[in-house]
Amino acid sequence: MTCAADVRRRKAPWAVILLLAAALREPARAQQAPGEPPATEPSAAATGEDVRGLTVGHWVRIKGRVREPGLFAAEEIEVREPGDQESLIGTVDELASDGTSFMLLGQRVGTSARTTWDGVDYGSLAGTRVEVEGHWRGAGKFSARDITLRKPGRDRIEGRIDAIAPAPDGVELRVLHLRVAVPRETPVASERPLAELPLAPGRPQQDVRQVRDDDDQITGETALTDTLSFGGQLEAKWERRDNYDLDDEVRADRLETSQSLRGELTWEPNEEFFALFGFRESRDVSRREDEPTERDSRGVVTELYGYWRDPLGAGFDVQAGRQDFDEPREWLYDENLDALRLLWQGQGVRLELSESTVLTDGSPKEREYDNQIAYLSNGDWNRHLAAYVIRRTDHEGPEEDEPLHLGLRALGEWLPDQDVWLEASWLRGHGDDGLDRRGFGLDAGTTWSPSAIEPFYLIGGWARGSGDSDPDDDVDETFRQTGMQDNNGKFGGVTSFRYYGEILDPELANLQVSTLGLGVRPDQDVSIDLVWHAFEQPEPAATLVDSSLKEQPDGAHDGLGHELDLVVGWRRGRQWDVELVLGTFDPGPAFPDGDRAFLTSMQVRFRF
Repeated sequence: MTCAADVRRRKAPWAVILLLAAALREPARAQQAPGEPPATEPSAAATGEDVRGLTVGHWVRIKGRVREPGLFAAEEIEVREPGDQESLIGTVDELASDGTSFMLLGQRVGTSARTTWDGVDYGSLAGTRVEVEGHWRGAGKFSARDITLRKPGRDRIEGRIDAIAPAPDGVELRVLHLRVAVPRETPVASERPLAELPLAPGRPQQDVRQVRDDDDQITGETALTDTLSFGGQLEAKWERRDNYDLDDEVRADRLETSQSLRGELTWEPNEEFFALFGFRESRDVSRREDEPTERDSRGVVTELYGYWRDPLGAGFDVQAGRQDFDEPREWLYDENLDALRLLWQGQGVRLELSESTVLTDGSPKEREYDNQIAYLSNGDWNRHLAAYVIRRTDHEGPEEDEPLHLGLRALGEWLPDQDVWLEASWLRGHGDDGLDRRGFGLDAGTTWSPSAIEPFYLIGGWARGSGDSDPDDDVDETFRQTGMQDNNGKFGGVTSFRYYGEILDPELANLQVSTLGLGVRPDQDVSIDLVWHAFEQPEPAATLVDSSLKEQPDGAHDGLGHELDLVVGWRRGRQWDVELVLGTFDPGPAFPDGDRAFLTSMQVRFRF
């Protein structure tokens, strides 16, 4: 998924004046007993709405308990006017040795000379119940401005709702660093109907380490020192591919197993800079019928970069080194690239510019490419709008290969009860075969989760990449994706999978994919997706680009076949996740006398 900048907003003079005026109207804290709310705090009244009236952007105050690491169980919600500072109330459970930070509700809270203390000091924090008000800058950083002693009571968080997902017994919110489980019967209070309350603006993505897909997230960081932390992930995968050559008479089934260890070491000496070192050690075993077993062990550096927050005072953050280029659908890219990346974010606008290549550990083809990416968006992944230009250049072939992608996309909660996607991409440039490129790709669909059928949801999608109608001219009209894509994402479940088919797994090139699916979340931690695909070639051709199948179509028929995938996912907190995939591909007329192919796959991850 695309990384984001940590940009601190600068208040306009008039905003500062208004804030000062508001502060003067508040009674002094010294006149309040520790743990008591301000005397002027209004009492919220229930509006008759339930949790389904909550939306991304609502500013909420939630009382409840931390049920497990990273998960907050809501017992009461108050929706308020957007605030200027986030807050946490809970019991301090860990102090840093240098006296500058502590842990509260699973969040590291930093203090500074600007922090004010009321009824408590750093030396007496351990095991003490406090309220912290300040600025949340991502899961790794909360800058405290006011710390106040509190009486015993329920824990509390206050901030913007950054995401909402349906759950079997209600909804799940993302507020600050926490997933918040909200049962359907949870009381919702507000001074006005929820639809009338203003929404807090989308926050800049504060920490590039958090803007990744679930597969790449390593969330269980362990503090080694006050500035150095470590996180890791163990993964085991078992996969059996049966009949990928579509011929029952040939013994070519394959069984693949792999085990890997990933680790990340993060050094953050101050708020203006951090560095990250990531590695992966893996061991793979491949067994194919009637062939010797293949074994491979290797270690690679996955990430090694420095990140400077606005080093020149011009609003641009700088990220340099090997880094993860990712985005939620992985339709554009999912690659570790050696890059210089500039990131700028204002209110509702985010710009990313990068120059990249692969210096080591990549395929020979990837090492020959230089990449330039410009990505302009609204900076909000819940309702995401973006335009991009991706230019790749390969100077090593007989002819210079220079594909240019121009694209628009809209992702997220643009329709009620739906999570939609719309991808439109134009391919230009010229290829190493000397032909001009003129292709177009479109991918649109939705996951629909109406309350009437909870906990079920419906999936529908249609994608088409153009083909070349005249192979004899000097223009190739076949659409190609960037070559950095993975085509892996979520629908409504807890796990991601290959949305163009787990078996066929093609590139969207001279291909049309129709998708229908039904999913269910019987429990917050479990999802089951049954997904059907139909594949056709807009222009019959004897090549199926970048597919996992070992057989090619006949070039005379356009019907490639159908695939049915069953994907079961289980995710326990932020540590454990398990994925089971069962798939079958039924060949169409383009594979005369083709036999069915099957896939059985299981994957287990543990993060620490």
